[in-house]
Amino acid sequence: MKRLFALLLVLGLFVSSWASTEIENPTKLFEIAQKGGHNIIIVFTATWCGWCHKLKTETLKDTKVEKLISENILINMDFDKNAAFRKRFGITGVPATIFLNSHLKEIDRIIGYLPPKEFIKEYKRIKSGKDTFMELLKYSSKNCIDPKKHLALAEKYSERNMNKKAIEQYQLALNYGISGEKAYYGMGLVYKDMKNYNTAIKFIKKAIKMSKPNLKMHYNLMLCYYYNQNFSKCIKECNNIISLDKNNKENMNPLAFYVKVLCFHKMGMVKDARRNFEYLSDFFPKNRYTQRAIELFVKGK
Repeated sequence: MKRLFALLLVLGLFVSSWASTEIENPTKLFEIAQKGGHNIIIVFTATWCGWCHKLKTETLKDTKVEKLISENILINMDFDKNAAFRKRFGITGVPATIFLNSHLKEIDRIIGYLPPKEFIKEYKRIKSGKDTFMELLKYSSKNCIDPKKHLALAEKYSERNMNKKAIEQYQLALNYGISGEKAYYGMGLVYKDMKNYNTAIKFIKKAIKMSKPNLKMHYNLMLCYYYNQNFSKCIKECNNIISLDKNNKENMNPLAFYVKVLCFHKMGMVKDARRNFEYLSDFFPKNRYTQRAIELFVKGK
């Protein structure tokens, strides 16, 4: 460990407990890993991200988590200051935790925030090699006839914004008999990310027909209609969300009413927009979407 510490100092990459580490030359990571024989954990965070702060100050400061990850080189990478690395790993949101082996090959990743207990569970899974990206790549060829492996790999590709490969694996999963619901929904999300909203709508609607009522599916269908400027159908999906989340347990009602306000506003239906705005402000006065609606009406933004 002393030799590793010395190497980090030589390379100008002293990694302390979440000191901001900026890296201009990717080969430095290779030098660290090769000479020390250690795996690397890169955590992409941003100063403006609340969940990043929670991950760094709670999860990664947890005693059990610290003990587990101490065998790795741990690097905090600022999302905004490391565009090259962000692009290299296909990172579009934070927090994102990337696990690399000593040859800089990605083993797997954790997207978003996890509390300590769940983080430990995921870390142990990744360390064991079970269903990791690296392991699933073995099943990427058409010779594999296990639809679950193709579905899992499709989801991994989707996380990395490798959209064409994700679609290919979703299709293979369907060809080999996977339940259509997950594959169709996954393909819909990929096409949504590609801004091909017509195709995304087609696949998400297929998934909805095959599944039980699902808020997330209706939420993404709503967004696709909105971005595709089909405001009347977007309003219908907003109503579906409000109906599914009757008591606002998932806190989806404020968003749905806000999107309705936007749709009616864009359609020039001012009275309907104001009626939904008044409902939003009466029942959810402190919600962030209410504040956005206020800016729309009061400030004219």
